[in-house]
Amino acid sequence: MARIFTSGALAAAMIIALGAAAPAPGLRARSAAVTDFKFGLNGVSVLSSSDAWAVGESPTVLHWNGTSWAKVTIPGLPAGSLSAVDALSPSDVWAAGLAPGKVFAVENTLIVHWNGIAWKRVPSPGLFDTNNVIPALSSVSMDSAADGWAVGAVYNKRSNAATVLALHWNGTRWQRVTTSAAVSFTGVASFSPSDATAVGYEQTGSHVSRPAAFHWNGSTWALAADLPVPRGVPASQVAGPFQLSAPSATDIWGAGIGVISTGVTKNLAWHWDGMRWNVTSMSPGGGPRAVAAISPSNVWAVGATVINGFGKFATWSAHWNGTSWTQVPTPQPGVSDDVLLDVAAAGPGNVWAVGHTNDTHLHHTLILHWNGTRWIQM
Repeated sequence: MARIFTSGALAAAMIIALGAAAPAPGLRARSAAVTDFKFGLNGVSVLSSSDAWAVGESPTVLHWNGTSWAKVTIPGLPAGSLSAVDALSPSDVWAAGLAPGKVFAVENTLIVHWNGIAWKRVPSPGLFDTNNVIPALSSVSMDSAADGWAVGAVYNKRSNAATVLALHWNGTRWQRVTTSAAVSFTGVASFSPSDATAVGYEQTGSHVSRPAAFHWNGSTWALAADLPVPRGVPASQVAGPFQLSAPSATDIWGAGIGVISTGVTKNLAWHWDGMRWNVTSMSPGGGPRAVAAISPSNVWAVGATVINGFGKFATWSAHWNGTSWTQVPTPQPGVSDDVLLDVAAAGPGNVWAVGHTNDTHLHHTLILHWNGTRWIQM
């Protein structure tokens, strides 16, 4: 089964391709009972056809049991937003995000764990003694019960600058690990205690950065490569990759966008084949936010596209068949704001995408399922 590494809603607005074409009309396929809770979803992880988890803008999480999505409460967690989730087994699931403080109170990292019976908050570094910074975890990846990473950035509200935030799980506790080359990590894929890959940004000047890949060798994080960009796209005008999906250490995928000098956006996908990073351009008409790689010739990307002018978003997806990307129609349940933020898979006919739809400025859950033939709202 392909391991899917998810991430949250970091800078989601940056990846909406302005002026993109409208989706195919009339596609509103949905199941008989649509999941509808009053919070959006940021991350999803799939173990099997009867076991999947989704997290988002709520101290509760959603679980798929093969029939329906149900809310599962995290005891003692009155507030918080979860950006990412990674399920190792039915009794070992991790999720990470942000625990906002009360008014004028400091904010903290948030990491929770499912042991097969209940969710529990696990202590994590990231409590800062100032109201000027926000520690945000955007991606989590576990390769075993004794090894994994949760990554993101610490944002300074006064300086508008970011520093990388990398937390490591050693089987007993979470510890912060310093990284010198990165400005922030947006996605991570963990394979062993001495092998992990992260993507993020390398600072190249004052408030100027470019997308890059980093590698953990068991002792330190080091810059591995500057990620390639297509001709005409300045590296400083790239948003993403926003997360990683990695069936193996030699098959890693990510997606984002680049902006050319005319202001037109290009949808981009990056792939690590074990030797080098390659970049391909997707067809226009969407803003990719996340990818799910099942195999080198079966990869999904999801995101959103702008329709009918500014401020009206529609869901978007594309599929890689090993040679090229093709846009695939998706249901449009709302009328003003339908956005997909993550996708995960446990096989060709078991792909889940999550995000939110908008109702009078209130987010509602949005869950789509690819059954091997089409996307269906669940």
